[in-house]
Amino acid sequence: MKSGFLPMAALLVAVLLMAIPGVFPPASLWASEPNAGVNGDNKDIYGKASSLVTEGDDFLKKGQYIQSKARYDEALKLAPNYPPAIQRRQKLDGIIKKKQDEMIRQYGKKCSHIKLPGEIANCQKDLDKIISLNPSRQDLQNLKTGLIKKMGVSEDKTQLFRSAEDLFRQAKYREAKDKFKAVIANGEDYPQAKKYIEKCEAYEPLYEAGALFKDKRYIEARALYQKVLDFDPLQKEAKEGVNKCTDAIGSLSDDFVKKAGRELKADKLDNAIHYIQESLKYNPENTEAKNLMKETGRKLLTRNILIISVIILTLIFFALIGVYYISVRGKKTGKCSYCGRIMPVGKKICDCSMGVSSDKNQERPIGNNTDLSMKLSLSLEIENGPNKGKIYKITNVETFIGSDDTNDIILSEDKAVSRRHAKIRKIGSRYMITDLKTTNMTFVNGTAITSGCSIGEGDVITMGETVFKAII
Repeated sequence: MKSGFLPMAALLVAVLLMAIPGVFPPASLWASEPNAGVNGDNKDIYGKASSLVTEGDDFLKKGQYIQSKARYDEALKLAPNYPPAIQRRQKLDGIIKKKQDEMIRQYGKKCSHIKLPGEIANCQKDLDKIISLNPSRQDLQNLKTGLIKKMGVSEDKTQLFRSAEDLFRQAKYREAKDKFKAVIANGEDYPQAKKYIEKCEAYEPLYEAGALFKDKRYIEARALYQKVLDFDPLQKEAKEGVNKCTDAIGSLSDDFVKKAGRELKADKLDNAIHYIQESLKYNPENTEAKNLMKETGRKLLTRNILIISVIILTLIFFALIGVYYISVRGKKTGKCSYCGRIMPVGKKICDCSMGVSSDKNQERPIGNNTDLSMKLSLSLEIENGPNKGKIYKITNVETFIGSDDTNDIILSEDKAVSRRHAKIRKIGSRYMITDLKTTNMTFVNGTAITSGCSIGEGDVITMGETVFKAII
């Protein structure tokens, strides 16, 4: 009985409360659905309001308070008594107030430490965002105005600084530099503006580098890009420019290597060297170009050695000819008029003891031939050949030997002897024998003579088949 009594009592109390007016709100105010308890005419309005509230909730989750506030306000315009819109708007007001209070505390503390226009501009941006949510907050407006006045920066200067920053971010460095200079035009000390001016001047080579790259002057362009990177290693445009120039230079270097290879195959070494040098100028580390340079060097060395060898051999050939004409043939004044021997250059006395003057080969005797001839005499004994054993005594200053009857010693029976074969001349105390340019020649002790040769005791003289022995 007790267990069933309690539920029944609770139900009875609930019915009594619902019967009293004002205790519970209408179902339209607490229903979970937008159109619960709403007439059909207002159903569409509450549906649109519900969609706007949902959009406002999405913006609120993202922290986009301005967009969220706009959606809630629009929903309240459609349905001023719509509970979800009212609740969300109140919640958003609390969040905004909390944010504004937090910003007042935060920037109020930082205000005395902020010194640079750039920092002031950033603070103003944040303040403007919060103020736009609740423009009626005069304390925020005062914070902004006080911040600007305390730092000694006018509204116009700050806006100019912001504009210059925007140009700098757009990589319009020349225009940005001009505006930053305008910020400090009145002698005001803005270190941040000066730093920006320094950056703009450092980044200005990017303009020229871009133009050089278009003209395919990649090495010069890369140098300018690298100059910017040296100032700011994180400069994006300069990094990309260096990479583009490096790729273009590598491609150009490879093209020159291909041209050099074709010229090398055609043995056009000078052209090949030119293309290899161009390739290495663009890319000093090009391994293929270095290998081609070595191969070209070897071919060039071989060619040069061949040319030098030909030149040396030619010089040697002409030198030998010169030596022959100077040393062997001699000058006209170097021929002995007595024995016919050609004397070496510079030698004035022949082995036959007769001097030769430089004046038309005039002879100059060294001694008295008559007196000397009385002291010595020469005889020739035939040891072999026709008339073997016959002895001829040489008494004349000149004695001719041959097969002709006009000779002093006639060898008519020896068919190998020329008509006028040899001549013996007495010169001082010596006797000289000379071959007269015969076919079978004249031999002294087995050696053919081509010029005057002295005759001594026991010398063997051969003419044709006749062999003489000298007796003094």
